[in-house]
Amino acid sequence: MKVYAVAAWLLALGPSGASRRLRALLDALPAQLADDEAIAVLHHGAPPLPAGRGVRLHEVPIPARPSWRRVLAEHRVLPRALRAVGASLLHIESLPVPRAGVPVVLTVHDLRDLGPFRRRGARWFARVLRGSAARAAALVAPSRATASALQAFAPGREVAIVPGALPSDFAAAPPERSPWPGAFLHVGHLEPRKDLAMLLHAYALAGTRAELPLLVLAGRDAGEGGRLRALATQLGIADRVVLPGVLPESVLRACYAEAAALLLPSRCEGFGMPVLEALACGARVAVSDAGALPEVAGPAGRVVPAGDVPAWAEALCVLATHAPDEAARRAACARAAEFRADRAAATLLAVWRAVSARAAARPSR
Repeated sequence: MKVYAVAAWLLALGPSGASRRLRALLDALPAQLADDEAIAVLHHGAPPLPAGRGVRLHEVPIPARPSWRRVLAEHRVLPRALRAVGASLLHIESLPVPRAGVPVVLTVHDLRDLGPFRRRGARWFARVLRGSAARAAALVAPSRATASALQAFAPGREVAIVPGALPSDFAAAPPERSPWPGAFLHVGHLEPRKDLAMLLHAYALAGTRAELPLLVLAGRDAGEGGRLRALATQLGIADRVVLPGVLPESVLRACYAEAAALLLPSRCEGFGMPVLEALACGARVAVSDAGALPEVAGPAGRVVPAGDVPAWAEALCVLATHAPDEAARRAACARAAEFRADRAAATLLAVWRAVSARAAARPSR
């Protein structure tokens, strides 16, 4: 029996694009397992996962945060936990790659910590990523953009692309109505790399040229909330900007479906799940030309130069004065349908099988 262990710590960290991607993969993987394969989901305080054929849930005392405590717990607990579940390999989505006693498949979501939007020291991150990339049996990225950046950092390593995906019922008719129908919508943590201060400047400028809908910035405050509120007041648009925090998924789907457009001006995105979610709901999207965003939006999205206030103001004016049509809605849904969870799951499962086969072919000592 081949047992693929998945470290699902991030499911306990609250809503994020990475956690929604992982959940969609775990939903789609069971249907593709062979009779001699199983998945062991290692979690700590994670929300319940849907039961599926071949999926076992194992709670282990490894907290998702703070990172230093997770790393120490992985060092102490993980090898024993993997032996207990009979793991053939470990799939992990955080750094560093632990010495687990089995081959490790590492997903790298983005390389923001090498650039200006780092959350920790770039030198430390580079050292840890370099060591982890060398120790991992296989590398995975959610987009071509991230895969290219990772290959540039770790030359000679192949990187499998397992994109974000949505559950098949994601765009089902939402049971709720949007509290802000027809609004401009941003979904994501309130943090510097999202470039929301630039968006506020563009919104204020566009408001001098056209009548704009409300601007809703939905997501967890990751340190920028106070600054954004102060800037909105300074620009005279505080009564037009809403910061509601994290929205329940049913409300979020309704907001996507009824939005004038999703706006994602981020300067650094490894994938951009809100783009995919909005497209699945038939919404228009405007994204920056940075990172993976143009790759996800494809021909269904409007691509605007990152950090360019006049260009973003012009895009907002166009979106505000031209109502979405049925052709645009169909194009959005068609684009989202290209990111099927079963396809992404099949790609990931092929990586796991290849790693397991290589490990099994090595002569035992």
